[in-house]
Amino acid sequence: MSFDGELLTASSGRGRDPDPDPDPDAGAVARSRRFPAKPEMREPDTFEARFGELFVLAYRSAFRVVASREDAEDVGIETLARAYVRWPDVRQKAEPWVRVVAANLAIDLTRHRGAEARLLELQRAEVALHEGEISALSDHPGLLPGSDLGPGSDLGKLLSAVADLPDRQRQVVLLRYYCDMSEAEIASVLACTQGTVKRHAFRARAALRAKVAHPGEGRS
Repeated sequence: MSFDGELLTASSGRGRDPDPDPDPDAGAVARSRRFPAKPEMREPDTFEARFGELFVLAYRSAFRVVASREDAEDVGIETLARAYVRWPDVRQKAEPWVRVVAANLAIDLTRHRGAEARLLELQRAEVALHEGEISALSDHPGLLPGSDLGPGSDLGKLLSAVADLPDRQRQVVLLRYYCDMSEAEIASVLACTQGTVKRHAFRARAALRAKVAHPGEGRS
């Protein structure tokens, strides 16, 4: 993890706490102590001596991103575990190091959960397509602009055409025109570039136009 990496702002919304910058509860620090106490190493700059204050710093940094006490505690534990392994190098810059690492871990957590949620949306859309319960596609003005496809069109024909698309094209259509995701969000779900998303969307619309909007176009 880059120590100098730019921190991004994010918010998960899960388990939101009304206090914007709380301290961990009384038992959090004790629960997070997974490292052996060494009475002979009680100098002020030992990891054990500074554990409590550093855990609170990590917890606060994480909470600002995840807005959840439980998640902030988990991030704090992971941050201090990493600090423990790297302590000889970290000890002289422990406070800023802990703040940055905790914030970055929290951001990674929210991104991961966001990607999981969007992937779940895709799975639900695939089920809806399979069951023929995805009429919103025919109402979307961006799917086949300028065509005669609209709310009164043959939905069954449209759904059949979407289902017959290659996997990536079908997924892009569902995510863009049923789940209303942006190109950036779709690229994140499908692990590809936004350019690839645009290409799949263009090809999918062309295929759908040929099969649904103007099925006889180009035939003699």
